[in-house]
Amino acid sequence: MANKEEKNNFSLEIMQFANTSGLSYMEAITEWCDIRGMEVELAATMVNDVLKDLIQVEATKLRYLPKINTLPL
Repeated sequence: MANKEEKNNFSLEIMQFANTSGLSYMEAITEWCDIRGMEVELAATMVNDVLKDLIQVEATKLRYLPKINTLPL
């Protein structure tokens, strides 16, 4: 299992890769795994909470996940 520093480094690399390549975060992870020869299952254990939140927002916008009801401010 990856430690916190490894998770943070991996997630930062994925976020930078997604931003420079124009890919979504989910696509960036799978592309990164293809390039590096890493199993997607291993990558899933390397994602930190910040990247998980970004993926959740992205998946909700794409309607892969149900919309989370929030109270109006």
